[in-house]
Amino acid sequence: MLTTEPSFLVLKIEPVLGDSGEPGEPHYLDWPETARENVGMLRLYASHHPHDPRLTELVGDLSADPDFRRWWADQDVYRPTYGAKRYRHPLVGDLTLGFEAFTPAGDPGHTLGLYTVEPGSPSEHALRTI
Repeated sequence: MLTTEPSFLVLKIEPVLGDSGEPGEPHYLDWPETARENVGMLRLYASHHPHDPRLTELVGDLSADPDFRRWWADQDVYRPTYGAKRYRHPLVGDLTLGFEAFTPAGDPGHTLGLYTVEPGSPSEHALRTI
């Protein structure tokens, strides 16, 4: 489930750390696009909660990253509705999942994310093994 809580909204701006503590491979295959979209979702949250002290702290922390600073300055807003995401799972490899995002009319502060897989696809076979 996606939420508008900023601490859950931003994934990470830096690469995933491997077992050795060194940068590892990202779990998102389209990492730059995914990171930018998440900054856009954070910007959307900010438009509804401009005085949230947690938001101010989070943006301050993330501003250490030059990509985040550039994307934040662009002021792009992103609200996902549907699409596909590509992931790299450490046990089964690459996965492509479709998604749809549903925001209840009576509770616009929350979004339910539904992920699907193409029947018969390599992603379906991989998911069945884990």
